[in-house]
Amino acid sequence: MNKEKFEGKNQSYNRIHNNSMVISYLKEKGIASATTLSSEIGLSNAALSSILKDLSTKGLIRIERTSSKSGKGRKQIDYVLNGAFGLIVAVSISNYLCTIAVSNIKEEILIKTQHDVPRYDASAIYQIVLEITKIIMEPRFRDIPLKNIIISLPGLVNSKTGELAMSPQFDPEIFATDNFIVNVFSKQFPSVPVYLANDVNLSMIAEAEKNGIAGNENAMLVSIDAGIGGAFVIGHRLFEGDTGFAGEFGLLHGLFHGEYLPIDEFVSLRSLCAAVSKLKGEEVRTKDLIRLYGEDETVKKHVLETASVLGKVIHDIILLMDIKTVVLSGRVSLFGEEYLEAVKKEFESINSPINVEFSKFGNDGIVMGAISKGVNYILDKSVEPEA
Repeated sequence: MNKEKFEGKNQSYNRIHNNSMVISYLKEKGIASATTLSSEIGLSNAALSSILKDLSTKGLIRIERTSSKSGKGRKQIDYVLNGAFGLIVAVSISNYLCTIAVSNIKEEILIKTQHDVPRYDASAIYQIVLEITKIIMEPRFRDIPLKNIIISLPGLVNSKTGELAMSPQFDPEIFATDNFIVNVFSKQFPSVPVYLANDVNLSMIAEAEKNGIAGNENAMLVSIDAGIGGAFVIGHRLFEGDTGFAGEFGLLHGLFHGEYLPIDEFVSLRSLCAAVSKLKGEEVRTKDLIRLYGEDETVKKHVLETASVLGKVIHDIILLMDIKTVVLSGRVSLFGEEYLEAVKKEFESINSPINVEFSKFGNDGIVMGAISKGVNYILDKSVEPEA
């Protein structure tokens, strides 16, 4: 057995781990001295000095300030992540709205824009690419390298392979060639990694990492908007499933007015708009639905009945998975506490308390999760020691 070979491997893995701990600490705390890092992470001064030198050389961290309390003796050096290391572009295409956010590795959003997306088709993708190009060519961004692009999409996005599956929400031309969206972006930004991700999975990342559900080992998130999606955190990790498509709550069935159908067919805002349009004899859009919910008792009754069905479905998942934390996201939160109480009422038979709440982040959670994922891709790759 080649002992030196395995020792070398272990040293390499330890170095990656230690680099990651320094980066994670600075990411969480913002700033720290070498003394603080040594104490908090449990590394010797010599080991930490080598890591700080390596990360500084790579441009991942920089010295924020140097100071001395007494004005004499050794100065204290405080380190921060280097915001000029690179840019992350997060693109959220959801509910016929596109949000583009540019962030640095400190997860500071430097610019955010929004525009309507009438159709999920090729022209919408080309428009997004042109808008990103215009943004990163601004003088303040020109000298900062673009590190990656994270594109958040509704529907079936394989979290393991990043491929978008055929979805009725998208124009068929999107699927005329393999990986159409990635190819369009890669043609414009040939040296920049492009990743596709499910929008609800990204929301769950934000909920888990940004204190929305901090401290909970297991949790579920259900997004109710134009469609219905979901995500699980199991053991503090996003659960992806064997094939990468875990969390499609909208496909689960429920009984509503004598019909046993996927809950997307009567709980989603899209289906609610269709039902209320039929009820009122006129076209009802989401903003009209929210208004009518507050004005028309018949509409409110219909909406709350669907909330009860949603509660019954979640109730069964809670019993199956033994999950005590449920977060509801999407514009369903505009219905307010009465909607939430209608969902909660279905949990009364469960002996242990269930924490059910609306997302603290709303649709911002998608962008926050995308940026976090983009930063982690960069840091995971960059903390590796040179060969």
